Amino acid sequence: MNKPNWSPCNAAVAWFVTAAALEKVIKEFKMWNSMSRKPGAPSEYMKELFDKALTTLRLTSGGGGEKFPEVQTERVWDDIVKKLQQKEYKFDAATYGSLDDFTKKIAYFYHASIQGSGPYPGAADALKLLAERGVVQGLLADGQCFTAGQLQRCLKQQDPDFDLNAVVGPAMRLISAEKKARKPSDTLFKAAVAAAGAKGISPSGVLHVGSSLTRDVAPAKKYGFRTALFAGDKNSLSATPEQLQDPATRPDAMITELPQVLELIV
Repeated sequence: MNKPNWSPCNAAVAWFVTAAALEKVIKEFKMWNSMSRKPGAPSEYMKELFDKALTTLRLTSGGGGEKFPEVQTERVWDDIVKKLQQKEYKFDAATYGSLDDFTKKIAYFYHASIQGSGPYPGAADALKLLAERGVVQGLLADGQCFTAGQLQRCLKQQDPDFDLNAVVGPAMRLISAEKKARKPSDTLFKAAVAAAGAKGISPSGVLHVGSSLTRDVAPAKKYGFRTALFAGDKNSLSATPEQLQDPATRPDAMITELPQVLELIV
C-alpha cells in the first residue's frame, strides 16, 4: 500500500476518532474537574495538553542522535496527569497502583479507544507450530508498554491456550518504545542481531517477516537477515513495483498467509 491519500474528509474523520478517544479517557479517569474551563469541548483542551507533551518528548527523545526516535506513550500521560495534579487531581492508587502503573493503564485505554486490534488468520497456529519445531522466534515491532499483553489477548481469540511467553520469550521481544527507536532504526535491528546472537544464531539464520519494504525488508537485509514480505493485509502492506525490483528492498520471499512461513523455515 502506498502513502495514504489524506484529504480534508480523512483529516476530519481522524480528528473525530481522536476527540472521541480523548473524551472517553476524560470520563473513564474522572479528569474533567481538574481541567481548565476553557471554551470548547473537553477533548480540545486535552488534545492541547497531549500535543504539547508529545512535542516536548519527541524533541528530547531525539537528543541522542537517534534518527527515528520513539516516544513512550505513558510518559505523555505522565506529563498530563502531573499537570492535572497541580489542580488537585487525584486517582485511586488502590485500584490503579502507582503513578507509573496508572499512566500505563491510561495509555492502553487511549490506544484501545482510538484503534482496534485483532489477529491475522492463522497467526496462533503458525507461531505454535514453529515453536513445536524448535524454531526460535522473536518480535521486532513498533509498539508500546502494552503491546505484548495486547498481542497475547489477540492470539487467545484464536487459541484460548495460547501462551506468548512459551512462544516468544521476553528476551526476544524488541519493542520500539522500550528501545526509544522505531523502525527502520538501526537501534532496533542491531538489538535484533544481538538477541539472535545470544541464542547462537547468525543473521543469515534469521528470517525477518514484515509488511513494509522500507521499514522491514530493507533494514533487515542491511543486517544480513533473510527476508519475507507479508502481503496478506492491504492496510499494512507498503510496497511499490519499483521497490520490488530494487536489490536493496527486494524480499527473498513473499507470503500472503502467515502459515506459509513454515514453508520457508528449513
